[in-house]
Amino acid sequence: MTTGVLPWGTLRAKILLNTGFFETSSAIENNQMYVTAGNWDDAGLSVGMLQYNYGIADRASELLGHLLTNYETVVRNVFGAETAKFEEFKTVNLTYTRANKVAWADSISNWQFDVNGNKIKTGDSGHKLIAPWADILGRLMQTPESKAKYYEMFDAYYLPLPLDLFKQLNCFSRASLASLVDLSTNRGRYYSVATLIRDFEIIDADTTLDDFAKETAKIQKINDRGNDSTNGITGTTWVERRNCMRNQGGTYFGTVYDPEVQFDINQEPAIPEKQKGFGNDVKLGEIATTGLYLGTTPLKSIYLGATLIGNAEIAPYTTSKVPDTQFRTNPNSYVGFESGAQTIAKGEKVWVDVQNWVACKIYYTTDGTTPTVNSPLYYDGVVFNTAGTITLKCLAVSLSGVAEAVKTCTVTVVNVPLTTVSPTTIIQNTIPFTVTLTTDEVGATIKYKLGTSATEYTYSGPFTVNQNSAGVASTQIKVTYWAIGATGTETAKTITYDTAGATPASPVVTATAGANQVALDWADTANTTSYTVYRSTTAGTLGTAIAQYITPSNYTDTTAVNGTTYYYTVQAGNYGKATNSAQVSATPTGTAPTGWRYVRYVGYGDQTGVTSRLVELQALEGATNRLLNKLPNAGYATPNGGTIAVATDGAKVHSAGYPLWWTAEGVPTLVYDMGATYPIGTINVTGYSPVADPRTTQFIISVSKDNVAWTQVADYTANATNQPEAGFNFTVPAG
Repeated sequence: MTTGVLPWGTLRAKILLNTGFFETSSAIENNQMYVTAGNWDDAGLSVGMLQYNYGIADRASELLGHLLTNYETVVRNVFGAETAKFEEFKTVNLTYTRANKVAWADSISNWQFDVNGNKIKTGDSGHKLIAPWADILGRLMQTPESKAKYYEMFDAYYLPLPLDLFKQLNCFSRASLASLVDLSTNRGRYYSVATLIRDFEIIDADTTLDDFAKETAKIQKINDRGNDSTNGITGTTWVERRNCMRNQGGTYFGTVYDPEVQFDINQEPAIPEKQKGFGNDVKLGEIATTGLYLGTTPLKSIYLGATLIGNAEIAPYTTSKVPDTQFRTNPNSYVGFESGAQTIAKGEKVWVDVQNWVACKIYYTTDGTTPTVNSPLYYDGVVFNTAGTITLKCLAVSLSGVAEAVKTCTVTVVNVPLTTVSPTTIIQNTIPFTVTLTTDEVGATIKYKLGTSATEYTYSGPFTVNQNSAGVASTQIKVTYWAIGATGTETAKTITYDTAGATPASPVVTATAGANQVALDWADTANTTSYTVYRSTTAGTLGTAIAQYITPSNYTDTTAVNGTTYYYTVQAGNYGKATNSAQVSATPTGTAPTGWRYVRYVGYGDQTGVTSRLVELQALEGATNRLLNKLPNAGYATPNGGTIAVATDGAKVHSAGYPLWWTAEGVPTLVYDMGATYPIGTINVTGYSPVADPRTTQFIISVSKDNVAWTQVADYTANATNQPEAGFNFTVPAG
C-alpha cells in the first residue's frame, strides 16, 4: 500500500484499471485491453478495458476511426497477412453508419442458433467475436497508439464529472473517487447526489465514528445510492459490482477483487486538496507537523509559491455550475421530465434527480408556494400519501450557493389502498420473525410474496418469515406487498430484511448408545434452520458429516459398530452462520432389538379407482398401538380433505366427511417414525367402509428399521375384497 497522495497520472491509471477489472475480470492492463466481446448486448462489438462499443455513445467508432485515420500503418501491421480483413475493417469503420456497424459486428459474433435458425440468447452465444477478429482487435487495443487514445477518451468522457463531484463532496479517499468514476462508466449517471449529501451529513454527525469509519460509511453510501431507486435502478442489476466497491473487496463473477493489492485503491487521500493535516508534507527538522500556528491562529494551508504543500483541514471546493434537475416517477428508469403534470398512485414517490453531478441540496414545497432554503429538505423521493392534485415545487442549490430556477410538477394522486409493513427495521438478528401488513382502506385485500417466488399469498394476519421460507433461501428476506382496493390496486412495494447477523445457538446434545447404533438428541436452538451431524473416531476433531441440513432435533447413527467409540458434534446452522455443539461420545454395545421402527402407507384408491380414504392406521405390539397419535414425517402428500392427525388418533370413526382422503392413486404416501424399534406383530388398516356401504380399499403397507430398506407387509393395490368395518389386519414378519 502506498500512503499519502499519489501523482495524479499514477492514480488516474489505477482508477481506470480498477474499473477495467469489472469490465474484463483482469487486473493487468494488457490483459484488459485484449478483451473483446460480440453483439450480445446489441451494442455491436466491445473492445478494451472499458469495452468501448458501437452503442448510443459510439465510443468504438471514435477510437477505431482515430486509429485508421492517424495510424493506418500500425493497424495494417496488426492485421498482418489478413489484408482482406483489414480492408473490410477500414471500410466499415470509416464509411458505415452506426446501425450498419452494429450489423457488421453481429455478423462476426459467435452466435449459436436453434433448430429453427433463431439466435440463442443464453450462455456464451453472441458474447464473443469469432476468429480471427477477437485476436486481431485484442492485439490492436494493446498498441501504444490505442492505449493513448483510450486514456484520452477516458479523461474526456468518464473522469471529469465524477472528479468534480468528488471535489465538492465531504469525502477524501481514493476508494470514494474510484467508486464515483466506476459509476460514471458503469451507469453513466448519478442522480442520487442530493440524497447522498444528506447521507453524508448523517454520517458526519455520528460522534461514535472516527474519520476512517466515516469514510468507510461514505464509500458504502456512494455505491448503495448508485444502485437504488434514487439513481433509477431497482432489482439486482450490478449488485455484485457495487458490493465489491462498497466493501473494498470481494469476488466478482468468480474473480477475487482486492483493490488495495491490485490497484492501490484504499482510504488514503486521493488528491492534495483532500489531504487533511500537514502530516509528512511539512516538517520541523525531521519531525512531521500536525498543526502550525501564527501566534494563536491555526494555519489551514501552506503554499510554496502557487503550489499547495500542506493542508490542516479539507478546504471547501467551490464551483459556478448550476444544478440541473428533473422529476421522475419510475424507480427503475433514467427517463424523467423537467416540469409538467404526472399521475401516480397514493403512496408512490416522485424523485428529483441531479443530472449533471453537481453537489447540491434540494428544497421543496407541496402547497404551491415557492420553496426557499428554509423549506423541507428533499431526501430519497417525495412520498404522496393523500389523494388529490398537489403542486410540487423544487429549488436546487449547489453547495457553492448557486441556485437553479424553481421547477414545478403538478401531481395527481389516485386513491388506492396504502399498505404499511412492520417491522420497518431492516436489520433482524433473530429468526424467524413475524411480519405484519396493514392497509388504510377497510375491506381492501392485501397480497404479498416472499423472496424470488412468484407465489402470491392473501394476507390474513401476521405471518412468520425465515431464511428457509419458500422462495427465500438466503439471509436476505425480501417481502413484496400491495393491496387491492375498491378503486384501484396499489403499486407493489418491497422491504428486504438483512438477517446475516442471526447467529445460531449451540445445541446441547445427548448421545445414547445402543446395539450398532447411537441415538443423538438435542433441543431446538434459536436462529437455526437446519442441523448437520459430524462423527469422528478421534476426540477433538470434527470428522465427517453423516447427516446434513436435517430439521428434526434428533438423529440415530445406524452405521455405528459395536465396540468403537464415536465422537459427535452437532452443528446448528442457517444460511449465513453456523455454531457447533460441545462434542459428545458414545460406544455402541449389545444386540439390536428385533422389530421395526418405521411404517409406510401408500394409498391406491378404492373400488372407484379414484379416491383413497384412510380412517385409522395402527401398529400393534400385543395390544399396544405404537402409532397412537404419531404424525407422519415431513414430505407427505397434502390431503385433499380431513386432518392428518385423525389417521392415528385411535378412533375408527366412519363419517361422510372422510377423515383423510386423496384423489390420486399412488400419490398419498405416509411414513411414520414410531420413535424406537418395536416387535410389531400386527398392522391394522381401516379405510372408509361403513356397514351400509363397504369398500374395497387399496394400498401397500411396508415396515423398515432405518427408513431406507423396506419390507413389504401387504400389497392390496388390486384388492377386490370388501373391507370389514374394523379394517384389515396383517401379520408383520419378525424384524
